[in-house]
Amino acid sequence: MYPEERILIDKELTKRNLEYLKCDYLYLLSYNSVIEILDLPYWSDPKFKDLLTSNIWNSNAKEVQKYYD
Repeated sequence: MYPEERILIDKELTKRNLEYLKCDYLYLLSYNSVIEILDLPYWSDPKFKDLLTSNIWNSNAKEVQKYYD
């Protein structure tokens, strides 16, 4: 990952009040991959909100969708 992407990811997590999702694995992903996961519609549903943890970075958006659809 480029250092610029790390900065963008940090800014995005701060903007969304999701700093608790920071972990080492997060920074192995591209900025676009992170945004894809964060933009999934599930996280606005209260029944799924608690499932948004740092473990989410072990997946990609398509894998997450398989679990929640």
